[in-house]
Amino acid sequence: MLLSPSRHSEDYHNIVMGVDTRYQITPSDTLRVQVLRSDTEYPDALFNDFCRNECNEDDDVSEITLRTRKDGAFSGSTYKIDYRHEVRDWYVYANRTSTQSDFRADLGFESTVDRHKSVLGGGYVWWNDNAWWNRFEFGGDWDITHNDDGELIEREMQAQVELNAAYQSYFNFQWVKRDTVGLRQNGASLAIDGNTTRFVEQQYSFYFEAQPNRTLYFENFARVGDRIDLRNNRLGDQILFEPSITLNLGQHLEASLSHEYNRIEVNDEMLFTANLSDLRLSYQFSANQFIRVALVYADIKRNTDNYLMSVDARDKSLGTQVVYSYMINPLSRLFIGYGDSAFADDETPGLLRTEQAIFMKFSYAWLY
Repeated sequence: MLLSPSRHSEDYHNIVMGVDTRYQITPSDTLRVQVLRSDTEYPDALFNDFCRNECNEDDDVSEITLRTRKDGAFSGSTYKIDYRHEVRDWYVYANRTSTQSDFRADLGFESTVDRHKSVLGGGYVWWNDNAWWNRFEFGGDWDITHNDDGELIEREMQAQVELNAAYQSYFNFQWVKRDTVGLRQNGASLAIDGNTTRFVEQQYSFYFEAQPNRTLYFENFARVGDRIDLRNNRLGDQILFEPSITLNLGQHLEASLSHEYNRIEVNDEMLFTANLSDLRLSYQFSANQFIRVALVYADIKRNTDNYLMSVDARDKSLGTQVVYSYMINPLSRLFIGYGDSAFADDETPGLLRTEQAIFMKFSYAWLY
């Protein structure tokens, strides 16, 4: 039995109780059941904190406003049932996750409510001990999601192949077809049918990673296909690349560089192109101390004629951080650092520094 502590703020409270049980039916069959129930009461005016203006018009209201506009105490529950059958060459699984709209878990992690999702999937695995590859898997699943009222939120099919090979390499190719909904047309209503636009996305993605030696590690994720432009509630085409490389230069220095290229087109015209670069250098003086430098740069270009609202044509930002750490013992550590950030947009074409900070954190634990 799990019981989260309640948190009081005026009339606010949230108590969650639950049971989490795992059954090993046979060596290859596992059943896990988790059940939680919450009792919550919000202050009467809490929903006003999530209104855009005075909360008098429909446009002022969002989903979070409606979810927090509650009179008196309310209760909700969630459960998950997961069954898996796994042997060396094949596997199947089925699970059901159901969360009522009035369930709250403020002291835990519950990102969505009013969702009931069922999943059915499986796969087959081939093994090889005498070739450049040692494991090949083909698998997939089907899932469907509804809300409390039985309205369809999402229906998805996916299939994938995975390969483990020489040089600690791993390959994954995936196909996804998804029937899903976009934004609500009337934000003052939680209804889906008649209040949303339905889209069908089809995507292909590829992931690859390898570590040919102790010095070099690299990976790349790529995705092409349909992507909903949630800013304008339209279907677009996406090209996404996320390469990354890490170098271990000797016993003390590590350098990593990752980049994200994300381009979405709508109506055969560019909507935006985003580039994000992240460079990190770390030098380990000894087992007790290191210094790390991080640089994060973002550059976003937008086709303002392809947006349905006013946006900046260009956004840039740069963040830097330097951190020194010294470990006194396994539970005690000192951090000293410096960080700053800068941005640029249409009104400020050059990078303008907006924040500078020097920080220190010290923790000490007495060991007996």
